[in-house]
Amino acid sequence: MSGLRTVLACCCALVVGAGVGVTTAAFAPAIMSGDDQQPDVARVAGLPNRPPTPQASPGSDATELHLEPNTPLAVDAGGDLLLVQPPRTTTDQASRLLRVDKRGKVWTTPIRFPDGMSVDQLIALPHALLFLADGSLYRIERSGGQPHRLLTPDQLGITDLAVSADTVYLLAGDDHRVYAVARDELGSRRLAKRDLRPYAGSSRPGFAGDGRAARKARFDAPTAIAATPDNTVYVADTGNHRIRKIDADGAVSTVAGGSVDPGCTAADAVGSYVGPIAHLTVRRDGSLLFTERSSQERMGIGDAQARLRELGPDGQLAELDLGFPAAGRVTAGPAGATYVTRAGTGEIYRLAGGVRGQPASGECRPLVRTNQVTSIALVSKEPASQLAALASGDIAYVPLPAGQQQPTAFADVDTVHLLDRKRPVFRAEPGARVVGIAPAGNQLLVWCDYRGDANGTVLYRVRRNGTAKPLVTGSATEADAKGLPLRGEGVTAAGFDPATDQTVVASGGATFELLDGELVELPWQGSYRRLAPGQDGRWLAHGSDGVVRFGAGGATEPVLPAQSNPPAPPSEVVPALTGDPGQQPDIWVTGFAVAADGAVYAAPRWDLSGLLLRVGAEGGTELVAGDGTAGPVRKTTTATDSIGRAVDVATRGNRVFLAGGAGIVRITLPEDADA
Repeated sequence: MSGLRTVLACCCALVVGAGVGVTTAAFAPAIMSGDDQQPDVARVAGLPNRPPTPQASPGSDATELHLEPNTPLAVDAGGDLLLVQPPRTTTDQASRLLRVDKRGKVWTTPIRFPDGMSVDQLIALPHALLFLADGSLYRIERSGGQPHRLLTPDQLGITDLAVSADTVYLLAGDDHRVYAVARDELGSRRLAKRDLRPYAGSSRPGFAGDGRAARKARFDAPTAIAATPDNTVYVADTGNHRIRKIDADGAVSTVAGGSVDPGCTAADAVGSYVGPIAHLTVRRDGSLLFTERSSQERMGIGDAQARLRELGPDGQLAELDLGFPAAGRVTAGPAGATYVTRAGTGEIYRLAGGVRGQPASGECRPLVRTNQVTSIALVSKEPASQLAALASGDIAYVPLPAGQQQPTAFADVDTVHLLDRKRPVFRAEPGARVVGIAPAGNQLLVWCDYRGDANGTVLYRVRRNGTAKPLVTGSATEADAKGLPLRGEGVTAAGFDPATDQTVVASGGATFELLDGELVELPWQGSYRRLAPGQDGRWLAHGSDGVVRFGAGGATEPVLPAQSNPPAPPSEVVPALTGDPGQQPDIWVTGFAVAADGAVYAAPRWDLSGLLLRVGAEGGTELVAGDGTAGPVRKTTTATDSIGRAVDVATRGNRVFLAGGAGIVRITLPEDADA
């Protein structure tokens, strides 16, 4: 989950509402003014179609402006709209700041941004502007001149900012934290680390701190922030499906969200579904407006299910259908009006202060049955990226590098460990890293590479005492001391079936059986990163098409298909998680394991991470455990408590083990897993 930043680039042609594409003419806007009269929504700047050479004439009507989609904008204390006009021509690479007055007339300002600078976010101060550009924080005087760079990405990776009467709040999404700096510190000098006050959150992702001080809170990949003049701060805690509030005294609470079911859209905000939030603003009456994407992987692309939502002062959720494709940016002015950019065009619309959305309504149903686990426990706090459960009862794992909390595909790790043992059971040769592990009875299969060098890739069989026997080399030439040659390709996956004593290796889009000292090619074609034996000698594999089961002659049948790219949003996936064999979700997972009864357990990625999936031996996919948050994981007997964010899965008997940033989690299932 780490690495998800607020994506301020435009999303193409989005539609507000039920996620069904309709034309603008077909829309019946469901927005009511305070007196239930005609909706008070008006275009104040920009044209639907932008020509290739935008230009502005001082004093002209702002609705004739040609603007880039998702234009950065702000509202100053006098109620004028400030926005960024992109470069005029290919030879003039400078963006400019424009001002739109209350009569809708556009005026140039003295501010001209440096050539090639891409402005992402604007904040209007009385005599200056703060803005984010290319990951840095700048200040520039309203009278013009050169911008002063206050912070660089090397100092702090800022993804959003908000301002109160006396404080500027900086959101570092990848750091899962909010920092604060006094407004009077934001002059022309470069800020030092001592100037930044950690305000809320921890560098370790998680969900914690409600009812406690902000410094003790944990967020997971927050994507947007807003503040009121009196220092109430709102954080879009996207990884945890929530909006969190930090009051002026520093106490944290959840004000919206908590469900992982997009169908849960009840009016009561707490406990309902809140999706990934791209932009967030506070209106004068205390209500929040936010633009919500359909999934985390669709934050920066066209998203037909994006929507503009409202959290009212009474804690009720509502949805605003503006009569045009869904909003890109949203910002509130001091006089009560809110400005919204139309996604996919350069248009900017003004919403009057009395505009309200339609109250949300939708059934909230439990996705995880509380009786599906006997216990959940954190058995190791060491973050891990891969697991293997040996027949001996040992759990082997690949740890993460020191200081790294989130697993990555190619971490530079050269050791494999056994749970409850201090020393590694395997250490790769100098210059090599561990790529993967798999159980082989009481032993372990380990494959490595030399920083991507296929000729150095080898597959080992490792005993519990640490003795390692080389099996396969990636050398394209003759075999050497490391084992059999393998076409000059690396090993991407390997597996062992104890019932048949069969070892299978995936490499270069082909699959082989290691038989009597030779590599015999199998009819299973595809690039796989996990192989596991199933029932009746049928193998399963995880690749670009999801988890599949091999049949006769190389045919495959989907178990957990991943057909959409980017992945299908939760609104399309969750309805199929009913356990009905007739339904099969289109879902991406990060790891899977096969239990003795033939059931497949898997860790979903992105929006549904923090949950555990099970596919029954006869089909049917359901959620077994988890609450969709990043943890922390505590000992519990309730299936709906946190299991952390897993990236790999292993099974042994009626136990499922998960590896992730929280460590290694053990989930004990009832003896009858379907109980």
